[in-house]
Amino acid sequence: MSPAEYKDIYHEVVETQGAAKQWGYVQEECAELIAIVHQHIVRGRKSLDDLVEELVDVEIMLKIARVIINKDNPDIWEKWQGLKVKKMADQLRLGWRTFK
Repeated sequence: MSPAEYKDIYHEVVETQGAAKQWGYVQEECAELIAIVHQHIVRGRKSLDDLVEELVDVEIMLKIARVIINKDNPDIWEKWQGLKVKKMADQLRLGWRTFK
C-alpha cells in the first residue's frame, strides 16, 4: 500500500467505526507512547523499534483525528500548526534552547 492510499483508509475508518471510537484510540495510543518513551529514554528498557512503532501509531491516530476535525473545520489544523511552528521559529531566533 502506498502512502497516497493512507488518507482514503483514514477516512474509511472514521466512516465505518465513528469519530467517538477513534478519539478513544487517540487517547490510548498517546498513553502507550508516554509509557514507551519513559521506558526507552529514561530506563533504557525498550528498543528503538518499540519506540518507532508507538510513534507511528500516534502519527496515524493524529492523521485520523485530523480527518475528523477537518470535516467541520477545514482550516483549523493548518491554522494551529502554522501558529505553533511560527512560535518555535521565533524562539529559535531569540536563542531559546528549550521549546514548549
